[in-house]
Amino acid sequence: MSLLSDTKLTQLIEYKEVISMNSAQLTFAITTLANTISQKLTDDEIALLSSVLVQLGDTLATISTNNQFSEIRQITE
Repeated sequence: MSLLSDTKLTQLIEYKEVISMNSAQLTFAITTLANTISQKLTDDEIALLSSVLVQLGDTLATISTNNQFSEIRQITE
């Protein structure tokens, strides 16, 4: 039995494809996604989703930074 389900394996492959994009491909994909999403939402919904995603990005950055400091603390202890 596989450790990863077919769905999780597909998601992992898609994730690997995203992180292997160059800057132009990544920004093009993000712009395409934003334009597609915005066609289905009201201006208020777009503003709310934007705020949520900004907070998500900030929180992920905080977690990543804290993890890096935790690793440094473990090395120096």
